Amino acid sequence: MHVTKNLCINLIGFLGVYGKTKDTFEARQELQRMEERDGLHPEIRANGWHYLSPASYTLRKEEKKSMFECLSRVKVPSGYSSNIKGILNMPKKKFTNLKSHDCHVLLTQLLPVALLGILPKNVRLTIVKLCAFLNVISQKVIDPDNLIKMQNDVVQCLVAFELIFSPSFFNIMTHLLIHLVKENDILRPVFLHNMFSFERFMAVLKKYVRNHARPEGSISSGYGTEEVIEFCVDFIDDLKPIGVPKSRYEGRLSGKGTLGKKSYVCLDDSLKKAHYMVLQQSSLVDSYIKEHKLILRSEFPVKSEA
Repeated sequence: MHVTKNLCINLIGFLGVYGKTKDTFEARQELQRMEERDGLHPEIRANGWHYLSPASYTLRKEEKKSMFECLSRVKVPSGYSSNIKGILNMPKKKFTNLKSHDCHVLLTQLLPVALLGILPKNVRLTIVKLCAFLNVISQKVIDPDNLIKMQNDVVQCLVAFELIFSPSFFNIMTHLLIHLVKENDILRPVFLHNMFSFERFMAVLKKYVRNHARPEGSISSGYGTEEVIEFCVDFIDDLKPIGVPKSRYEGRLSGKGTLGKKSYVCLDDSLKKAHYMVLQQSSLVDSYIKEHKLILRSEFPVKSEA
């Protein structure tokens, strides 16, 4: 969980859409000392200022606009993630208030879609390949025979990142990517030992604290009080229990309309046509259709099948 969050923040920071980028003057000087990528070396202008030329991974203004317009139109199922619009600052074209799960959803699902058609091909494909690896490693079912291929893929991603990004992109969290496959082989799929559930429960426990001088006592007292209330609610009618709230889409998902009743009166034979279409597509009426055809053949033996 923490590897994904730090990697996401680092990556979108280099793209120029989150916080302060690490693609700084010092990072460009490091490239100059290493005598690599001459096009990214800082240039000294006549007025004494240093000019940093745009890198291949730097998003232009039009590309940022395209990326954020795509993300702002994303709609996800209830409970899938937080509201995507809540982490977007549209005027500044920046991400804000990114939580761990937001980074997880962004890297595994949304970023490959948002990057379609922008950035050079080598940069975009490398980022998409990394997102695909993180998506596969997070699945509940993983084929053990694919672990070697997954390990090779993530190594190739890191090598490609070395050819694209400056050395300041690489830190301990970026390096830990190559150990995820081995961890998956030893501890089994990631969802069995990620930290999302524990972090959510810690947020619940923190809300019990009223006396910061005695946080453990406050947590114990608040948790005990909630247990007593939940026990009493089971024996009192017309009270809603404490817990996860019901989804506002629950009525629609179960087939019940929640936006008001709408009626439609058929004045022509459209109802019969619709009913006939449903019968044609249903496998339950196959036996009746066969029986009807047998009756027609017996009554009209000289007629064709049509």
